[in-house]
Amino acid sequence: MRAFDEILDWDLAALETGVDAVAKRSAGAAEYGSAVRTSPAFHGWTGAASEQAGAFAGRHADHSDQIARHAKELLGPLRDYANGGKDLKGRAQQLAEQAAAHGCRIGPDGSVVDGAARTGLYGRNIKQRFAAQAKDLIDQDAVLHRRLADAIKTSYANDSRAGAETGAGAGPGDGADAGSGAGFDRSLHLAGATNARDIGGYQTSDGRAVRTGAVFRSNRLEDLTDADIAELKARGLRQVDDLRSPSEQAEAPDREIPGVRTASRPIFGDSYNSGGMTKLYTDFVSQPKERAQFAAVLRDIENSPGPILYHCTSGKDRTGWTTAVLLSALGVPRQTVEQDYMLSNDYLHQSPAAGSRDGVDSAWLDAAFAAADKQYGGMDGYVRQGLGLSDADVQALRAKLLV
Repeated sequence: MRAFDEILDWDLAALETGVDAVAKRSAGAAEYGSAVRTSPAFHGWTGAASEQAGAFAGRHADHSDQIARHAKELLGPLRDYANGGKDLKGRAQQLAEQAAAHGCRIGPDGSVVDGAARTGLYGRNIKQRFAAQAKDLIDQDAVLHRRLADAIKTSYANDSRAGAETGAGAGPGDGADAGSGAGFDRSLHLAGATNARDIGGYQTSDGRAVRTGAVFRSNRLEDLTDADIAELKARGLRQVDDLRSPSEQAEAPDREIPGVRTASRPIFGDSYNSGGMTKLYTDFVSQPKERAQFAAVLRDIENSPGPILYHCTSGKDRTGWTTAVLLSALGVPRQTVEQDYMLSNDYLHQSPAAGSRDGVDSAWLDAAFAAADKQYGGMDGYVRQGLGLSDADVQALRAKLLV
């Protein structure tokens, strides 16, 4: 574990330089590999000696492709790491200044020393508060480093994983969820919220990708552990939108996450009775009050100053439709949207064929899509007419969330 003074010594300029270098290497290696493969000489070698040269060039091109892929996969985690380091360093500097103003100094392990200027109960309380905040920063720093190390291990492990480019055969946390195309481990690995995951990494129809580390979806947050809270803070979480009804929120309130704003966006009130799952999903489309809440969540995502998380109880139905709407608005193909939706069965350990309310069924999502097609002519019409988002809102979401 790194020490508190190492957080203060973060070289932010070097981090930014490193991120830029990785971005350039990704582009350069991809361009080089493509140049080798498209060279007329690559396809024109004949004879044993020339075939050996061709095989060598082929391996060289493969190696360049591999470098390009690793650089592309790690660019997002590196940016998250750099942004997290910047945030942690700023907060550590602020804490160190506050401690100095009270005649204290934060030690390497987060303990408070040289606090002779403050004595008695007040002085002890000040030291305890500073020590707790310093320990929290050290824990978040450890999470930040672990996440980057995990991303590096996942990227290189994918070299030997069949089907990693499409996510075939991988389960939750394996680093190759369906449709990601980049071996991206989208799970947040929260002990108290197993369906918490990143919606980023998916490819859009125009070849862009949804930014990682910006929007998270989850089940309820009442059972978060202290380590879970440290993980969310390390990810820079700024807002939580709760999609549950007022009674659900009162009966199982989310754990408070210091520094994170919460917003109640209830999808259906306490008296709602759908009469079945298909009806529930079509009501997502047809009911004005629910459309207003979905719209509010999208505007929260648009306007949040940092990463945002939305959730319901199980993180599969109300949260699932919210994600389907957002990914559709960003231009992610419907097949990929459905793949993300069905991942809830993996994270909640449910059979997709069970038809149980504890899991999800693609027929329910299809019913909502069909209702949007019938009532609004498609998801674009649903977003703009049904939810009332303007062209400027949609463009702002895409500018913020696509890379």
